[in-house]
Amino acid sequence: DWLDTFLAAHPDYVELSDRKILEWAAASGMWKPKATNWKASNDKPEFNFGLPGMDDLSIQRVLKNVTPVIPRNYVVMEVKSNLLAADRAEVIQRFSGPSFKKTALVVMGEPNDAFKQLQLEKVLKEKQ
Repeated sequence: DWLDTFLAAHPDYVELSDRKILEWAAASGMWKPKATNWKASNDKPEFNFGLPGMDDLSIQRVLKNVTPVIPRNYVVMEVKSNLLAADRAEVIQRFSGPSFKKTALVVMGEPNDAFKQLQLEKVLKEKQ
């Protein structure tokens, strides 16, 4: 939810995450059944399209190789990977070129009133 708010305020940023890959696939017309694996989460959703290029995570490898050569403002939103030093170092290494500025942001604590109001509106909209 924080990332959605950030991206709405900063439309020049591109999210790089499994969640975004699934969103791009859905926008392209790909159909995916509901997650059946109990291990699926928002951070690491299940890829079960029935297509080898998607299900074997090849699309992730393509993005990992292509994004470092295309200078843009990226947000790498992988909660678990960003918390593990080895995984974080791997991501930083991918974006080691001079056109990239690396910034880490940790969001914790009591959310501000604007964020609380946004969440309340979202919940009310879902209930309608």
